[in-house]
Amino acid sequence: MILTGDGHQAMVDRPLAALGLKRRVALRIPFFIPAVFAITETDLVLTVPRTLATITARLAGLRKVEPPREIRPFPYFMSWHSRLTNEASHAWLREQIRVAARSIHGK
Repeated sequence: MILTGDGHQAMVDRPLAALGLKRRVALRIPFFIPAVFAITETDLVLTVPRTLATITARLAGLRKVEPPREIRPFPYFMSWHSRLTNEASHAWLREQIRVAARSIHGK
């Protein structure tokens, strides 16, 4: 699992709990890319965003499977310290990220 502050990923754990299921976590790692490569040549399963799975599956020699329909897409969001809200370079970077995200998702 991708390490979270409380040790749970609500987007994955809640739907599983609703079905009476629970994951057995064998590895906790804080970032997606290293996690993808950490599971190569293992029998572990990693839940990652679809775009990342598409890009990295072939590179890492992994098989990509669709999640159960109970695991719904989840939103991405940005956060930053309030003192950076009006800083020009930070505002520019946030806008570049928005533009890139829209081009990926066609919005």
